Amino acid sequence: MKRVKSFFVLLLLFVVIFSLMSTALSKNTPFLSIAFSRFFAKSSPFASSTIGNNLSLNATLSQPTRNMIFSVIEANPGIHFRGICSILGMSVGVAQYHLGILTKAGLIRSFRDGRFKRFFNSQEFSSWELKIISLLRNKTTGIILTSVLIKKSVSHKDLVHKAGISSQALSWHIKRLKSLGILNVVSDGVRNEYFLKPEKSEIIEKCLQVLS
Repeated sequence: MKRVKSFFVLLLLFVVIFSLMSTALSKNTPFLSIAFSRFFAKSSPFASSTIGNNLSLNATLSQPTRNMIFSVIEANPGIHFRGICSILGMSVGVAQYHLGILTKAGLIRSFRDGRFKRFFNSQEFSSWELKIISLLRNKTTGIILTSVLIKKSVSHKDLVHKAGISSQALSWHIKRLKSLGILNVVSDGVRNEYFLKPEKSEIIEKCLQVLS
């Protein structure tokens, strides 16, 4: 009997306390609002996961070396591995280690541009923008893309002269850009004309602004 009475007393106290807290919250009592918010945040699996992820990212960037590397990548989208080492005066081994952690944490992404591996803030650029920025940072493909963007249509001969490379070397770059779905080629006998695919022009213009 005593246990039953104790149970009802505790239940009544709980109802009264809950009622008072609800009233206080409705009046925007700061302390209680914060307490309730924290309680429900901890109670929600989704909220806990989000908080955990944010804490994990903050912890990753709290390390000074990683923070410096991430800042350099943010300021220089598409920078390659050696560029990072050069700017920070960092050894290859140290840079590789911290880049691996940043990649695993989802803070950066990379794109392989021939012999260069280029790095980006993973939250800022689409997959296509990664490719275009990497191509624009390459001297030869950068000249090809900007020339075709400006002139709309450029001949093989003109691009050879503009890029200062052999006809065979230009053909290799053109073949690559065509396979990536960026360039269209129109042949008229022995003359080749190069055009950008319409949907890629806007992306290239945006990426040029990022690099300017």
